[in-house]
Amino acid sequence: SDKGLAGAYSSNACKAAEALIEKANDTDFVIVGRKGVGHFKSRGHNVVKEFIGISEHPSSEDARDIALELIRLYKTGEYREIVMVYTKFVSAISCEPKSGALLPFAPLKAEDQDNLNVEYIYEPDAATVLGFMLPQYLFTVVYAALLQSAASELSSRMNAMSNATDNAEDLMDKLNLHYNKVRQAGITREITEIVGGAEALK
Repeated sequence: SDKGLAGAYSSNACKAAEALIEKANDTDFVIVGRKGVGHFKSRGHNVVKEFIGISEHPSSEDARDIALELIRLYKTGEYREIVMVYTKFVSAISCEPKSGALLPFAPLKAEDQDNLNVEYIYEPDAATVLGFMLPQYLFTVVYAALLQSAASELSSRMNAMSNATDNAEDLMDKLNLHYNKVRQAGITREITEIVGGAEALK
């Protein structure tokens, strides 16, 4: 078959990965993170590989394992392309889903090829050099996506905790105000009863 393969890194990228499904229903998934796995499996999508427990503290070894698995799947010939979907860290209060093709590597555009007038001599030959460098490039791209997603996840948690703290403080202020009103009303009622009782004794 001629299917696409999407790699969704972190739960924040799930919606962006869902957009790929609208374009192609024959998409399989490699998921990093428990939330992403639950998201797609519960919706009946085919998850061919899952990586759990590495999304918070990704390492270069984790990225290498993921990249090697993607290369292996692509070499089987079952998939025509592999697209990566991840969450890009923009700032402490902003992150956005991003997607980009991993495999196959896109050829240079015609105008870019015209600008390459210099010929290089490779030692060893160019095929050997590229055969080593291209997987390294893929490892780096996957590792960068894992780090971006981890930073976005931590940022989202920080914002959620900050919002929760602000809401709790607002609630405490409202409760203190309500408590003081009730307390003042009770004191006023007691004073009124005392004055009323004193007037009755006269």
